Amino acid sequence: MLKPNAFQNFGGLVLNQPLDGVGGEQAIDLLDVDWGGSLGTLRSRGGASAFTGAAATNYNVLFPHSLIRLLARRAATLYAINEAGNEIAGKSIVVPENKHLAFAKLGTPSASYTYIADQENTLKRYDGTDFTSPTCTVAGAKGVAMPKGKYLCVWPDGGNRLVIAGTTGAGGPAGAISSGSHVWFSMPGNAEEYEGTAYVQLTPGDGEEITGCVCWGGMVFVFKETKCFIFFGVSADQEGKPIFNFRTMDLGTRITAPASFAGEKAVVGNDSVYFVADDGVYATTGGEPSLLSTDLEPLAKSQPLVGPVLITLGERRWVDAEGIAYMNECIYVGLVSGGVVDRVMKYDLRKQGWTILSASLNAMVGWVEQTNTRGRVFFSGSGAGNKKIFFYTTAVDTDASVTMDPRWQSGFYDLEDADEKTLTNMKVWGTGEVTVKVAEDYKEIGTGTKFKLGTSPKIAQRQLKKSQTATLFSHQISGTAPWSVQRIDRYLRETRVPATKKKG
Repeated sequence: MLKPNAFQNFGGLVLNQPLDGVGGEQAIDLLDVDWGGSLGTLRSRGGASAFTGAAATNYNVLFPHSLIRLLARRAATLYAINEAGNEIAGKSIVVPENKHLAFAKLGTPSASYTYIADQENTLKRYDGTDFTSPTCTVAGAKGVAMPKGKYLCVWPDGGNRLVIAGTTGAGGPAGAISSGSHVWFSMPGNAEEYEGTAYVQLTPGDGEEITGCVCWGGMVFVFKETKCFIFFGVSADQEGKPIFNFRTMDLGTRITAPASFAGEKAVVGNDSVYFVADDGVYATTGGEPSLLSTDLEPLAKSQPLVGPVLITLGERRWVDAEGIAYMNECIYVGLVSGGVVDRVMKYDLRKQGWTILSASLNAMVGWVEQTNTRGRVFFSGSGAGNKKIFFYTTAVDTDASVTMDPRWQSGFYDLEDADEKTLTNMKVWGTGEVTVKVAEDYKEIGTGTKFKLGTSPKIAQRQLKKSQTATLFSHQISGTAPWSVQRIDRYLRETRVPATKKKG
C-alpha cells in the first residue's frame, strides 16, 4: 500500500546546515521565487516594469523626494523625475559623477525640502520644483557656506534638526574646521542656520570613518566601521548652548563605507534599523544588534558553498553587499559581481526566510509614490541596454530588466527512515505549469516531469509517476512564470533493509 508524505511548506534558503539537515521544507537552492499570501505557498516572483523611458546613460543613485518626485543621478547630473516617469526639463543640478550621494527630507510649515550631500561641495537643496545651492547663517552671520557632508538625516525628536555626519577638513558651516568624525546639527526646524559649537566629534583618531546615518524611534544612529553612536536627546550647558547626548555601542562587526552607487548600508524599517555588514544583515532598536542572516552563515565567512547554490551565488558574499532597501516588511540587499548588482538577497520579515532575485541594477530604493500608495522597490538598470528605472510588481510575470529563472530545491530528506526506500507517484497542487526534478543521495538533479496545474486563481492538482529508489531525496520545482505550488505529496511504496539495497 502506498503511503503519502506531504510537503506543505516551502521555506527560505538555508546554508548553515548539511544538505541532509535542511529537510524537505527548506531550500538548499532557490532563485526568483517568493511566497504567496499564506506564506506557505511557493510561487514564481512578481516581475518588474519600466518606470522611465531609456536615458542616454544609466542612473546610479535614487531618492524619493515626495509622492510625485524621484531624484535620480546619471553621469554628473541629478535630475527630478515626475510621477509619469519623465525627467522634468530644466530641473537638474550638477553633482560629482563618482561620489556617493546622501539625502535627507526636512519639512517646515511652509515647505518640504530634500538636502543633498556629495562629500566635496556644500549641501544642495531641492524644494519639489527647483534645485539650489543655498547659503546658511552661523552665529548671526548670514550668507556663509553650508556644510559639506557625507551622510544626512533629519532628527524630528531633537527639534527637527538636519544632521550632517562625516565632513572634510574645512567642511563645517562657514568653512569651519571639521573632520570625518564630526557630526553637525542645525538649529531646530532650520537646516540653513547653525550654532558654531553645535557639533560632536565621535572617537576622532580611531582610524575609522563614518559609514552611515539614520533616524529611527526618536534617535539618531551614526555608524562608524565597528561602532554605532546613538543620539537620544538634547540638553543645554550653562550658556544655553545645546549638548547632544549620545551613547556608544560596539557593533561586533564591521560596516564598510558604501560605494559611489547602490545607496546606503543602513536603512530604517517599521520596527528597527537594518544594516548590512561584512558578515551579514543585522537589526537594532538601539540595543545589541541581532543577526538576521544566521541561515546564510557561509556568506559571512567566505566558506566554499556546497550543493546547487554554488551555481546561483558563486563567489558572492556579504562583503560584496552594496545598498540596502526596505519596503512592505521585506529587506533587500544587493550583491555586486563584476561591478554590477546581479543578485538581490531578499529577507521576508513575516516568513523569516531568505530568497534570491536575479538582477542587473545600480541602485534601489523603497518609494511610496502616488500611483501605488502601498509602496514598491524602484531600481535603476545596469548595462548598455538596460538604462531605465524599473519597479518590482506582482502585476506582471516577467522582469523587464533581466531574464528570470524561477526555481526552488528542497534539502535532502529521508522520511525519518535510514533504510533505502522507493518512492513512486507524485501529486502536486497549484497553478500554472511546473517542472519537478528529483535528486537522490546527494547526486545532481535528474530529468524533469511537467505538471499542468490550475489556471490562476483556480488551484488544481495532478498526479504523475515519479519513481526513485534511494536513502535520501530532494525535489526541485521550476518553470516559466507565472506558477504557484500549494503542496506536494510523495508516495512511499516500500522500504528496503540493508540486504536488499541497490548496488552502486
